[in-house]
Amino acid sequence: MNILNKKKKNSIQTCTNDSLKEQAFVEHQHICQLVNNIQTDKQNTVLLKQFADKLESHIRFEERVLFGHLQQHFSEDELKKIEETHNLRNNDMDEKWTNHFWGIKQ
Repeated sequence: MNILNKKKKNSIQTCTNDSLKEQAFVEHQHICQLVNNIQTDKQNTVLLKQFADKLESHIRFEERVLFGHLQQHFSEDELKKIEETHNLRNNDMDEKWTNHFWGIKQ
């Protein structure tokens, strides 16, 4: 599970030597590792708590720090391309997702 697809990652990589970018990638890797660990050990509540805490802090970091930082470093066109790529990736993910626990029951 890779949170950032290749096109978005390549765009973000244009901010060379950027500690916030590195933090985001390291946190994404950590979250993905936690997901893999949970899939292996589904009854481990400690892992679930670690995942919930890490995900919450990462979302906070992205919303409060990273997104504003990226807006300062990318042109309007680059941001639009990132948004389009992100939307395409999400549509593809939605079609492949098999556990629709939030779906509306009829």
